[in-house]
Order: sequence, then structure tokens, then C-alpha cells
Amino acid sequence: MAAITTAADDGFFDDEVAPGAVTNCLLWQAEVSRPRVPAPTVGDPTWNRKRLLDYHSEFVTLKTPFMEQALTQLRLTLLVNNRQRGTARRGLIVSGPPGAGKSTTLAELGRSFELSERRRLGGREGYMPVAFASIPPTCTPKSLVQVLARFAGIPVHERMTENAITNAVCHVLCERRTRLVFLDDVHLLNTRTRPGADTSDQVKTLAERIPATFVLAGVDVEHSPLLAGPRGAQLAARCKILRTPRCSTAPPRRRRSGGSFCRQWTGRCGWPGTGPERWSVMPTTSICSPAV
Repeated sequence: MAAITTAADDGFFDDEVAPGAVTNCLLWQAEVSRPRVPAPTVGDPTWNRKRLLDYHSEFVTLKTPFMEQALTQLRLTLLVNNRQRGTARRGLIVSGPPGAGKSTTLAELGRSFELSERRRLGGREGYMPVAFASIPPTCTPKSLVQVLARFAGIPVHERMTENAITNAVCHVLCERRTRLVFLDDVHLLNTRTRPGADTSDQVKTLAERIPATFVLAGVDVEHSPLLAGPRGAQLAARCKILRTPRCSTAPPRRRRSGGSFCRQWTGRCGWPGTGPERWSVMPTTSICSPAV
């Protein structure tokens, strides 16, 4: 017991409350507005262990080739949809293995677009350029629009019907000029079940009623039931799939790019002693940490 007490006294820093999840537009806009503080130099005397752990607990995001590819593809899709007068707007699907940076990619795409819209609109209030929703387990059409309603700040009570919530969500997102809708964890939608099939139809309905570009993300979506059958074929025809690469051991031809990535990490994070020789894998996603 004495050893455990000593370890707890020396190794835990719980002087601040952990921030909550970003589940509504006010928290999201505050997160986008929060400045990203660069790491101090390695020789800074204030760079102690507590400050180092506190800084790196935010998971510093680095720009990767895949993230640049996703951003370029999103810009092209937005340009195509800007002139689309019909309901069959194009979308994107970010697919990949667990832990490959799919959700982080969505957040970075949303942040980049939100900041771009703020500059374009000149700080005008009342707009909500980006909306996020994470597919809950055993999702139903009503629970999906409830998640979107919570993000948009729409009050919802249990007696409201699915159609009433859907109409309210579509009205608010159109009024607030939402142009990007992100749906995460879409691999949980199993179209072989009745609730999953109905929720897939709900996604299609929202994409047709809201003049926005929909970006979906999930684990190995191209092999999931979401793209199976007639419903899946229609969704696959409208969306371009972007495959998130897995972190893998760097082959000789990629050592140069791995060194470049490590130099970016070292300069951004101020981690002493980090270099290509300290990495166990070639990072290809958005969040990585050096080998210890």
C-alpha cells in the first residue's frame, strides 16, 4: 500500500477538470476558436514533466499526405455541389481500420472549413457551417435526428415524433446555412436489420433535404453492410471512398518521407531527442507518438 501511495503522490496531476465532449455547436465553435499554442523550445526551463504531459495530452495534430488528400477532395466535392440543383449531391466516405485517424480527419476538415467560412462571411453571427453527429449503437432514425438536434441546440422532448424532429433539424440547418454534415461511426448501421435500413434511409432523406455535403466515416465501410444491397449501391454511387492508411513499418523507399514527418513532429512538439531513429513505425495518420 505504501508503494501505491507514493506512486500516486508523485505521478498524478489532477488539478484541472477534463473537458467535456464536443456535442453541440457552441462547444464546437469554441473549440475551433481556441488558439493552438506552439510547444516551447526544448531548452525552456519551464518545460517540466507536468507541462510536457499536459501539452501532449491534447494530441497534437500533424498534417499528413492523407489529410491533404482528403482536404483537396472535400474542396472539389464542395465545388461540384455548389452548382447542384438536384438532390443527388456528392459526398465522401472516410474508411479505414480502427485507430487510423478517421475521426481526427473529420475534425480537422471541419475546423478548416469553419475557419474558411468565418473569413468569407466576415464574422456574421447566426451561421452554423458545420454539423457533427456520431451514430449511436442500435441507431434508429429518431435517435439519429435527435443527435443532430442536440448539436444544433434544438430542444427535443420525448413526445416529439420522428417526423417533427426531422422537420425541425432540416429547417434549422437550412436556416443557419450548414454546408458540411459529418456522420461518424457509420459502420454501426447494419442495413440487414430493420432499424439499420430505416436509419440508412433517414441519412438519404437528410442528404436530399439539406443543401449540404455529407461526409461519412467508419471502420472498413467498404466491407460493411452499409454499402450492401440496393440502398448501399445508391450510397456508394454518390460518395467517393477515401481509404485511411494504416501505420506500418517504413520500407526503404519511404524513409525520406518518414524523416520529414519526424522533423515536423520534433519542431511542432518540442519533444527532446525525437528523430527518425526513435520511431518504430512510419506515421501515416494524423496523430502519432514516438517510440519509448
